Amino acid sequence: MEDSLDKLARKMNNRSMAQRSQKQEIYTTSKKAWSHFALLLILSLKAHLSTASASDTMYRGQPLAWNQTLTSKSGIFELGFFTPGKSHKYYVGIWYKTRAELRAVWVANRDCPVSDPSSKALEISEDGNLLITEKGIPFCKCTNSGMPNYTVAVLLDNGNFILRDKLDNVLWQSFEEQTNTLLPGAKIGYNTWTSSENPGSGQFSAELEQSGDAPVLHRSRTKMSKKAAWILGVLAMLILLLSIVLAIILCTPSADGALEESEFSLMLFKYRDLRKATNNFSQKLGEGGFGTVFKGTLLNSTAIAVKNIRSVEQGEKQFRAEVRTLGAIQHVNLLRLRGFCVEASKRFLVYDYMPKGSLESHLFKEVSKILDWNTRYHIAIGIARGLAYLHETCIDCIIHCDIKPENILLDAEYDPKVADFGLAKVIGRNFSRVLITMRGTRGYLAPEWISGEAVTSKVDVFSYGKLLFEIISGRRNINMVDEEICNYFPARVAMAINKGEDLLTLLDLKLEGNANMEELTRACKVACWCIQDDPSDRPTMGNVVKILEGLMQLGIPQIPLYFRRLSENPMEASVCHEIETCSSSY
Repeated sequence: MEDSLDKLARKMNNRSMAQRSQKQEIYTTSKKAWSHFALLLILSLKAHLSTASASDTMYRGQPLAWNQTLTSKSGIFELGFFTPGKSHKYYVGIWYKTRAELRAVWVANRDCPVSDPSSKALEISEDGNLLITEKGIPFCKCTNSGMPNYTVAVLLDNGNFILRDKLDNVLWQSFEEQTNTLLPGAKIGYNTWTSSENPGSGQFSAELEQSGDAPVLHRSRTKMSKKAAWILGVLAMLILLLSIVLAIILCTPSADGALEESEFSLMLFKYRDLRKATNNFSQKLGEGGFGTVFKGTLLNSTAIAVKNIRSVEQGEKQFRAEVRTLGAIQHVNLLRLRGFCVEASKRFLVYDYMPKGSLESHLFKEVSKILDWNTRYHIAIGIARGLAYLHETCIDCIIHCDIKPENILLDAEYDPKVADFGLAKVIGRNFSRVLITMRGTRGYLAPEWISGEAVTSKVDVFSYGKLLFEIISGRRNINMVDEEICNYFPARVAMAINKGEDLLTLLDLKLEGNANMEELTRACKVACWCIQDDPSDRPTMGNVVKILEGLMQLGIPQIPLYFRRLSENPMEASVCHEIETCSSSY
């Protein structure tokens, strides 16, 4: 009996141990599974955060590690550490992000490669320069801007990497550096790589510079036979000339692919794809002197605005002007040109879609939302920044020539974008004036333009002043003249400032007196200074930005000559205005 009980006890004990072993195995397997799942979740989250945090801007005190990159706003270009070909050396460069094969268009440390990148980083030094550092210690200096102030580095959608201060002044840009790739808007020059795996300065370089009225090609070579130098010289000249021709002459789209990327960071669209994107051009957004604008949607759900250039004869100049200017520049306050279409006689321009429409529709038409003062002041500063960029920061000075509320578009956040560059003029930095034969918009033309003189960027300053009056009043200046010459708003503002009267009475009645008095005073003074008779008395747009931001003081402006005539003899001034024989556009 006892033997039977012992056997039963041992049997039950063995079964219990087997059950405990089975549970332990299940627990261990489950724990491993959860560990693997948690690890995958962490890696997925890390990858998501890494993607979400992609940025086009680098700030001082925030180094860019060897395994991090900057990506331009629209994802066209990327900047970071890379290795060319099968090289074991690392360089900091810019390349096309959308291409399968890495193709560097600019290299920062061409003659200062990095062997071990794990301890290296790209950062902005205290004196405003780009440095490659090793654990915080300077390893290689990439720029020499020498501007010890607040500096940020930004990678633009045209492939330009810039250092700028808090006033958006460009201190340095990669477009000024010679490389083996020429991007539109960059300084025309060429410098070969040592080899396909070594971007170090090669044996041949060429650069086009302006000498009087003719461009001059400068060449240099080291340790090269005359025959080799001659061959490379000819090749470089051909490349430069071809690049210039391609930048000027519009290429027709190729037959392969529905959508192609141009070398100029613009897209070449096919007509059939634009017709599909706009639902056969069914949603009309507006119409101008040169064409009609339609809303469309790309395959990736991006909203676009498509301008159909109506008349080839009249519109061809506008078409080319827009591609040459907007195609080579990028700024937060300039409307972005995405691409174009050229098929037979068809001409289309494709822009970012601006959901809030034009400034004109908000100021002069009945809309559900009235622009409050803060929004208007924000818009005024944004327009000034865009114009300052065109006049003072671009490699060539660009005069817009048609600043008015219709040509200021607003995005979803009411950030202004200067648009319509069909009348724009490009002036080299060696020139200060240009003769303009076409007519702008009545009511915004500077006196020197009407009188047929050669003009400067100050004609845009004048137009901006007239636009600023309309932002303050909420009414058109030209309508006020037609209705009641003695009640002309710009004249009222000029008189009120000189007499020290209350400027709040001049504010748009729809705002019911709700405005910052200091900002209103600045805006009224700036508007009056911008429309001075003598262009030299008008401020630059860079100074306008500083004044509106409160960084620069402004005195009492003079009363323009036309206003003085207006107060002395309203009828004579009115006739003078209507027939436009005076040197004034008021």
